[in-house]
Amino acid sequence: LEEEVRQVIRSFGKTVLLVSHDRDEVFRMSHRIAVMDKGRIDTIGSRKAVFSDPQTRSGAVLTGCKNISAIRYEENGTVWATDWGIRLKVPLLPRDTTAIGIRMHSIRQGSGANCFRCHVEEEIENPFSYTIMLLPLNARGGVPIGWELGKAEWERIRAEEVECFMGFEPYTTLSGRGESLYEDRRSEFLGVAVPVESEAAATEFIRSIKKQHPDARHNVWAYTLRSGAERYSDDGEPQGSAGMPVLEVLRKTGVCDAAVVVTRYFGGILLGTGGLLRAYSGAAKQAIEDAGCVRMIPRSLLSLTCGYADHQKITLELPRFGAEVDSVDFGGEVSIVISARSEVAGALSDRITEMTAGRVRTVDAGTKYGRE
Repeated sequence: LEEEVRQVIRSFGKTVLLVSHDRDEVFRMSHRIAVMDKGRIDTIGSRKAVFSDPQTRSGAVLTGCKNISAIRYEENGTVWATDWGIRLKVPLLPRDTTAIGIRMHSIRQGSGANCFRCHVEEEIENPFSYTIMLLPLNARGGVPIGWELGKAEWERIRAEEVECFMGFEPYTTLSGRGESLYEDRRSEFLGVAVPVESEAAATEFIRSIKKQHPDARHNVWAYTLRSGAERYSDDGEPQGSAGMPVLEVLRKTGVCDAAVVVTRYFGGILLGTGGLLRAYSGAAKQAIEDAGCVRMIPRSLLSLTCGYADHQKITLELPRFGAEVDSVDFGGEVSIVISARSEVAGALSDRITEMTAGRVRTVDAGTKYGRE
């Protein structure tokens, strides 16, 4: 039946509204998803955005997230998960965030950010996997955390206690600014693609491009954010011939926190809807390729204060750990914030203490997303 519906949708060739209570069916058949709660749209965005970052509790629940806890903010990029009774390092979150969710497949065995030794409370066998209910040792909460893994993997590591870390999902964005020039029948299409972190940043970028080209016939744009927000504009071109094709290029590339503007200088010849679609999508695709893509992962931040001689030693040591300086302030002493992959942050901290003979010790400064 699902395949028949899929064929009908393909042959129809227009936008179709599919209403379903089946999460997997929605994921397989939809490009854009709206989650309804109490008769209102609670979350809306691309399929990838809604499932990776649903933004609301009901959105998380309806997309299959089983581990959800209320949180209380602390300092240095940490939150207290009140239902689980544990402290978590998290990337920057909006201050009005009231809960956090971790999907069962995002929990892994081993060390890393947010690593806890857990007691196995219950072992639930599924047809092709196990769901393991974990309770962190010394946790001051009574709600177990679900961990889903393959049967062979659990049978290999089965134990009463396991060490697990709760990872946050990486994402892909643009590496930098990219530009393109696409020409068709004397019309020029100038594409610009950049990474952005918010709707405000995307709006400012679009405004700046329009200011650069005040005499252009059209400035077509689109952006997509990790929050699930997506916007586009045809800017006077025939509906569906410009903004949506640019947005579709962003979606197919798999990037988020990215914006594209394609500026058209009219050459005097009408291109038709098909020609416009090819031109705008072609310019957008070339600009994104010119920008390049980068995978962003959660990275631990370590802050320290040291003398100038130790600063030089520490800076030269960072590449061995794949770490880099996030910020630095030169005064009477040097204040540094270092960004490192979570799994090597502890070893790097120990190395800094060792190489400075105990003069310098790092302080946990939280977590932020950085380049892999």
